[in-house]
Amino acid sequence: MVIDIGQGLGIDEDTLTTVVIDARVVRRELVGSSDPADRVVAALAMGDVPLAASLLHSMDDDRGFRATALRAELAQAQGKHADAVRIYSGLLRDDTLSDIRRATALQHLGKAQLRAGHVHGARRSLRAALDLRRRIGAPPDQIRSSELALAQGATPRDGTGPTVDDAT
Repeated sequence: MVIDIGQGLGIDEDTLTTVVIDARVVRRELVGSSDPADRVVAALAMGDVPLAASLLHSMDDDRGFRATALRAELAQAQGKHADAVRIYSGLLRDDTLSDIRRATALQHLGKAQLRAGHVHGARRSLRAALDLRRRIGAPPDQIRSSELALAQGATPRDGTGPTVDDAT
C-alpha cells in the first residue's frame, strides 16, 4: 500500500520510502518546477541519486531548512544513514523551527535512525513526531505516515531485531 502525499508521490507503507505514483504529475509539478528543491525531490523519488546530488549542490540557498533536509535525504539514498541522523539532529537544534517543520524533521530523523539500526532512538523520534502532528492538526497523510513509521519502529521488518541501543 502507498499513502498519497500529493505531487505524484507517495510513501510506501512497507519501506517508508517516497515513491512515484504518477510520473506525469511528478514531471509537471516537480521536474518542471522553478524551485530547485522540487527538482531534487523528484530526482530522489525517481532514484536518480547523482542528479539529485548535482541539483542539490547547485542550489543557491544551501543552508535553509529544506536544503538541509534534502541533504539528509540524499545521504540516506546514498546509504549514509549515520550522516542523515547527524543532519536531522542538527536541524532539530534550531529553536526557531515551526511545529510543522519540527514534526517533519522528527519524522525523518526517526526513519533515518531506523535505517541506521538505532531502534530505541527511532521510537522516541517517531513518537514525538506523531504526538506533535496530532497536536497541531497535521494532514491525515502525515499522521498516517507517522503511525506507520512508529509501528515499524516497534517491530523492525528487516529481521535484525533490537539493536545495542535498545538495551540502554
